Amino acid sequence: MAVKKVDKKYQQPAQPETLNSHCGSIATGSELTIKSVASFKKLIDDSLSQRVEIRLDASELQKIDTAGLQLLFSLQKSLRKSGRQIEWLSQNDVIKSASIMIGMGSLFENDKASIEQDQGFGFF
Repeated sequence: MAVKKVDKKYQQPAQPETLNSHCGSIATGSELTIKSVASFKKLIDDSLSQRVEIRLDASELQKIDTAGLQLLFSLQKSLRKSGRQIEWLSQNDVIKSASIMIGMGSLFENDKASIEQDQGFGFF
C-alpha cells in the first residue's frame, strides 16, 4: 500500500473561530482569504439570523485578500442600510492597510461615503 505525500501548499487554512456565545463575538482567525471567507460568512449569517449585534475580533488577523475585504465591506454596507454597524472589538492594521491600498478607505472610519460609493456586488 503506497503512502501519499501531502503537499503543504494545499493544506486547509486556519478556519475562523465559531461564534463566541459568551460575548457574542466572531473572531476572524489568522486569515480572511478566499480559502476561509465562506466559513466566515456562515458565522456572520448565523449571527444575522439570530439578530445579534455583529462584534468582530480581528486581533489575530495576519492575512487578508480582496475576497475577505469584500465580505467585510459588504457586511458593513448592508448593516448601515438597516441602521446597524459592525462593532470592532479590536482594530487591525492588516485590514486598514489592505483596504486603503486598494482604494476602499478604512473599515474603521466612521465615513459612510467610502462604503456607499461601492456599487459592486455584495454578499448580503
